[in-house]
Amino acid sequence: MKTEIPIANKEGNWTFDLNKDSIVFDVGGYIGDFTKSIYEKYGSIIYCFEPVVKYAESLKYKFSSYTNIKVFPFGIMDENKSLLFYINKDKSSLIEVNGEISYCEFRTLDDIMNAYSINFIDLIKLNIEGSEYSVLEDMIKKDLIQKCGNIIIQFHTSVPLYNERRDAIINELSKTHTCEWCSVFIWEYWKIK
Repeated sequence: MKTEIPIANKEGNWTFDLNKDSIVFDVGGYIGDFTKSIYEKYGSIIYCFEPVVKYAESLKYKFSSYTNIKVFPFGIMDENKSLLFYINKDKSSLIEVNGEISYCEFRTLDDIMNAYSINFIDLIKLNIEGSEYSVLEDMIKKDLIQKCGNIIIQFHTSVPLYNERRDAIINELSKTHTCEWCSVFIWEYWKIK
């Protein structure tokens, strides 16, 4: 498999096979740009996850008139737990020690899917400042990868063994998905086979 495939589309211009009935998870919602662009293009049902409460409250207000957008004041991780979090705008993270400190809530993907009776996610976007490794490893362990049709990932280099962990994740991903485009440690798009 090629490790680098040129990106044909820039963020915001990405296209997917989605419609108004598609389920989309925006993990790491921040100010809602991705959620807004997907809703405007497809009208999909969007679950937007943002663990920083003040950002989540802003998103709830921003999308209050959108019936198909649901905002949650917690993130997705490999365990249900409250964790010390560093709040620093779009660099807010569990890993990078920089910014205001607060506790934030996290839930596992399978618990969220069960709670909302979701059997398949048409598109999931992960931009969670290094926590994508734990989330994807948990998804692979629990066979949730095959329940996601399209996966957009921004891998970060702020975690130990990031190259080895990414390689192991894409090795597993390639069993069920095809890499449509990739610019390593910028954005990757994987589509189910």
